[in-house]
Amino acid sequence: MNKFHALLIFAVSLSVIMTSALAASSLNSPSACSGQWNNCVRAFADDANRAAASVTSTSNKTGTWNNYGFSIPNSSTIDNVIVRADFFASNIRGYINVRVSGDGGATFGPSHVIGGNTAEQTFLINVNSDTTWTPAKLSNANLRVQATCFKQGSGNNPTCRLDWIPVQVDSTPFDFAVSVNPSNKTVIQGGNTNTTTTVSLLGGVSQQVVLTSIGCPPDATCLSIPASGIPPYTSTFTVITNSTTPLGTYFMNVTGTGDGKTRTAIYLLTVNPP
Repeated sequence: MNKFHALLIFAVSLSVIMTSALAASSLNSPSACSGQWNNCVRAFADDANRAAASVTSTSNKTGTWNNYGFSIPNSSTIDNVIVRADFFASNIRGYINVRVSGDGGATFGPSHVIGGNTAEQTFLINVNSDTTWTPAKLSNANLRVQATCFKQGSGNNPTCRLDWIPVQVDSTPFDFAVSVNPSNKTVIQGGNTNTTTTVSLLGGVSQQVVLTSIGCPPDATCLSIPASGIPPYTSTFTVITNSTTPLGTYFMNVTGTGDGKTRTAIYLLTVNPP
């Protein structure tokens, strides 16, 4: 084995890099609202303006915020959904009940009660288990956040003040890795050889990945069986040489393509004389 050949094999041993699926996190503010709160638009941003609702023991007031602007690929999994509420009331009897909807307000999830504070405070409400979240449920058409101001206890009636009510979504996009094992083989002219291609799921909702190859030796046939699948899966990569296939070492790429992503493994094939 010459030095160049040794370097090629060393390069192949380092060629398979498993790229991890990085979670994406977005904190989005609403841009539309409706209901009984005064100036509900003032809860769109973190500033000096506040939406307000004055209530009594027998009269609550409800507002709904929406149009959060999430556009998450359908191939992503939703890891966490958190509603942030920057809230306070004019006295300790002021509370809000926060609920979320993933179907455009047709139904709302369980209650999350916060309040009793007279200085503005940030409340982080984990609503991840309120429904089985999907990217579609977080779209402008479906996501709604409802806040109902109510009085708890006896005494002066409170006024609820809501400064900001954004939603944070943590999601993991679909990602995969491609590897071959063994990553280098030897074959004689006119012979054939196999290796195993593994397509691993790194994150997200698994999508179809199609396998192709580049660098097949002249007068040879290279094929993957199966040529596609839903990760995780394995495929047999076969090289069939001919008596006229030139001798030498060939650097080949075995590539998987899916959901707009491409991942490649390097395969080294040496063709020897019979």
